[in-house]
Amino acid sequence: MEPLLLVGLDPPETAELRRRLDRPVLAFETLPRIRVDRGRLLVEHPRFMGHFVSVERVVYHAIFGDDFDSLTALALWGGPRLPGARGMMDLRIRLPGLVRALAVTRFGGIPRGYSDRGTTVPAGGPTVAKWGNWHCGEDKARFDDY
Repeated sequence: MEPLLLVGLDPPETAELRRRLDRPVLAFETLPRIRVDRGRLLVEHPRFMGHFVSVERVVYHAIFGDDFDSLTALALWGGPRLPGARGMMDLRIRLPGLVRALAVTRFGGIPRGYSDRGTTVPAGGPTVAKWGNWHCGEDKARFDDY
């Protein structure tokens, strides 16, 4: 049985999954070195640099600023992974991802807002402004007035 690859989980989460799963697990808090070779996904072993091992499944629980190549490799591999790599690639940039997601969710009808850079937006109460193009918690703030 080939190992399960976990990416982006903290050590306590990884330890809990290892305890519950009846299979080998390779876990990385940050992006591991990976490659796809003849349809197999290989990851560099965490203790043996330069030694790559085949993995059977992937759980990718992170957003890294430089992960697009890794997501591309996972999409090219095409094996079982959660979440799907192609969806993560499609949704990596926030605004186009929001438009795609709203088209297929029951919450798509909720009124949304958008404002170009430099415009003033009056807040009718607590409001969150997001100005960055990444999903992570950067480039956003809560405000009550303008």
